[in-house]
Amino acid sequence: MWEKASRMLRLALVVVLGNALYAAAVTFFVTPSGLVLGGFTGLSIAISHFADIQVSGAVLIFHSAALIAGGVVLGKKFAAATAASTFVYPLLLNLFERAAMGIPLPLVQGLIPNAIFSALLIGLALGILMKSGTSTGGTEVIPMILHRCTGRPVGRLLLVIDGAIMLLGLLYSDWIRVVFGVLIVAAYSAIVQWMNRNEHVREKTGV
Repeated sequence: MWEKASRMLRLALVVVLGNALYAAAVTFFVTPSGLVLGGFTGLSIAISHFADIQVSGAVLIFHSAALIAGGVVLGKKFAAATAASTFVYPLLLNLFERAAMGIPLPLVQGLIPNAIFSALLIGLALGILMKSGTSTGGTEVIPMILHRCTGRPVGRLLLVIDGAIMLLGLLYSDWIRVVFGVLIVAAYSAIVQWMNRNEHVREKTGV
């Protein structure tokens, strides 16, 4: 009983930590510097430029759809943890946005430093969550599903999907920020793949 409770507590802490890192990256580095982002967050930002809908509302809709799909393919444990992220991420994002209202943003000046911090935080966030078998409930759910079905590396699939979303940035932002956004996606996809490299070895060897 205590062992099960301990596992659940560790999983809860991982979910909060991963989503907090992601929300911090978006609030303090991505949005204030005008960088274009992939994922459901980037897709929601793009939609908000052309439709009267809040980013958080769009994120919630996309995450809910991903929750259902992930639960069907990846199982009940994944669905339970992702269900928490579906609501934890928008909540933390809102809290960080409120906290940032009195802070001069971005925290660092220049596209390159902001891109570096964004890639590191997002890559660490996704890597931590995926390593524990969970996610933020975002577009990384899609490559996790495809990985289960095809065996292709999660990081590469994530790069392709988020890269496609990045192209939408050309509709509302300048090409320089889109290019930096693509580099961010490539960097955090590599971080995710590196952090989960041992998982692929275990799947192939059965160890």
